[in-house]
Amino acid sequence: MQTHAKNSHHFPLILLAVANILALIAAFGLGLGQPDKKLAEPDRVVNQIRPEDIEILGQTPTPGLVSAALARAPDGEPVCLAWSGLGEIQDKRLLALFAAADITAKERNASVAAAWAVRTTRAVPTREAADILADTMLYLGIERSRLKSEEIGSKKFVIVLNELESRQEAAAFFDAIKARGLQDVEIAPRMALEHRIEATLALARAEALLAGQSFAKRHKPCEE
Repeated sequence: MQTHAKNSHHFPLILLAVANILALIAAFGLGLGQPDKKLAEPDRVVNQIRPEDIEILGQTPTPGLVSAALARAPDGEPVCLAWSGLGEIQDKRLLALFAAADITAKERNASVAAAWAVRTTRAVPTREAADILADTMLYLGIERSRLKSEEIGSKKFVIVLNELESRQEAAAFFDAIKARGLQDVEIAPRMALEHRIEATLALARAEALLAGQSFAKRHKPCEE
């Protein structure tokens, strides 16, 4: 009887110890198959953030990111492309993008056609003679203000009938003048220096490299 009473006296203490152990296990997630939230949360965040996929907008990509983007671009035949009419800041950014992609680019001033003149091919010896001849051409329906004499050499003057911005516009005017009966005419380019940046690469690669840039589509063949 005394032994039974003694055991009954210690039983609540045993239950209390077991309860404390279970509480510790629940608190720290030890051995019960539950993940430790304090340890799992940083791992989850790290798995979601992949530094190699982050691109900061408005900054020049690093060579590694540029190379990765270009590697996914379709292949194509390399061609010489020219960007012109950009501002100083855009010129520097374009050159930086090419340098980051290990593409050789160069700056130069090229002589290009800035306008196109439709003029007569038969020359007269003086400017006064050219001006008189211009007056006789009003029958063609050209405004007198458009007609002007132009010196093309020593004692050689021709009449400019019109001056237009594009080759296509000049060709249309040229055809109209010939249809009115004036056959001795030609189209002459007005040359000017143009600052440009040129690079030889596939068109698809250029589009991938410059995607999102305001000047991405402002290119033309170097021959133009």
